[in-house]
Amino acid sequence: MEQNTDPLDAVELKSEKGADYTPLRDLLKTQQSKDADKETMIVMLEIAGRRRQVWLDTESIDTFPCADCVLHPIVY
Repeated sequence: MEQNTDPLDAVELKSEKGADYTPLRDLLKTQQSKDADKETMIVMLEIAGRRRQVWLDTESIDTFPCADCVLHPIVY
């Protein structure tokens, strides 16, 4: 019997700031791209400590943790 596994299940979700990327991964797995875009922004703002401002400034972008920038493995 063939096992149907999603490549996203094998990706280790790392974060220097303790962000939970599970909801984002699950949205991507179910191809809910608009919701995934919203979740990406929420997580990025939380990591940068900018949730109240609802935007990233130059300093928060410059100091964004490298481990949290490497999201490309979870994107198809």
